[in-house]
Amino acid sequence: MRARLTLALALSLAAACESVTGPASDLERARRRWASAEPAAYEMTVRHVCFCVTEVTVPVVVTVRGGVVQSRRYADGSALAGRDVDPRYAATFPAVEGLFDVLDDAVRRRAADIQATYDPQRGYPTAFYIDYERNVADEEQGYQIQAFRALP
Repeated sequence: MRARLTLALALSLAAACESVTGPASDLERARRRWASAEPAAYEMTVRHVCFCVTEVTVPVVVTVRGGVVQSRRYADGSALAGRDVDPRYAATFPAVEGLFDVLDDAVRRRAADIQATYDPQRGYPTAFYIDYERNVADEEQGYQIQAFRALP
């Protein structure tokens, strides 16, 4: 419940961004915007929100070049700051395309609730929440992109 409230707060704070609630057409529009505006290299700080182990719930800085993740390290200020993410958890912190894939999978699986916000210029997801089954506790998950910057 705490993770759900945290993500709900993040979604409400993202009101300056384009807000959508689930339809596949909104996801596809954001994906097309990303395809036309994706920088060759970028860095983003990602937080996975779920009822999971600490190693997958603290913020991680993901560095991407040419669409390929180059590094994943725990963000400053976390208990794991500066360490590389253990390879067992690497898939939890994908490039932007991987975040789109998580959303697309939720749409295909007809998740009970999908809430998402996208960056209005570049289209990447800034925050999203997925509840696959309304009557099942603790299977919800989400992501927050806490920082994003294009790299030279």
